Amino acid sequence: MKHGIRISLLAAALVAGTALAAPTTGVTSTPPASVNKSGVGRADASFIEQAGAAGLAEVEAGRLALQKGSSEGVKQLANMLIDDHTKANERLNTVAALKNLSPPSEPGEANRKQLARLNGVSGKDFDEEFLKQQRAAHQEAIALFSKQAKSGKDPDLKKFAADTLPRLQAHLKHVEALQGGKHAGQ
Repeated sequence: MKHGIRISLLAAALVAGTALAAPTTGVTSTPPASVNKSGVGRADASFIEQAGAAGLAEVEAGRLALQKGSSEGVKQLANMLIDDHTKANERLNTVAALKNLSPPSEPGEANRKQLARLNGVSGKDFDEEFLKQQRAAHQEAIALFSKQAKSGKDPDLKKFAADTLPRLQAHLKHVEALQGGKHAGQ
């Protein structure tokens, strides 16, 4: 914990020192309306919010699938989602902390509604709803992460998005294969 605080303080000192050393010409390279108080652009901060909320929802959906899913394929996917999204969430939290931003601590409202819908079904109906939701969620995530990897302004967040994108694409392929009945246990 002390190490994390030291890193945050060091990062803040570096940012402050850079700001003090910068020449003051009265013109900024980024309009003030597009930068928040952490110095990270609003689009990059929005990425943290969206990716964080979605990642938390994926972990919760995976846990539900372990409890309520009926096929072995769905349960294998659930384990993969829990492992991969937990790791991605931890990495995103680290990057956000270095930027003096707080990632979300729970899934967003739309994610909570989908989780509630999943919680209301079981067995084969659960499997079908879970796979349907996972397909849509991963298509959205791939679009979000692709955009961040291509046009994000913060280099750490661009790298995070680019590094995470292949796993999201693999998840989508896995979901599509399960929907097509190509895995044992389906």
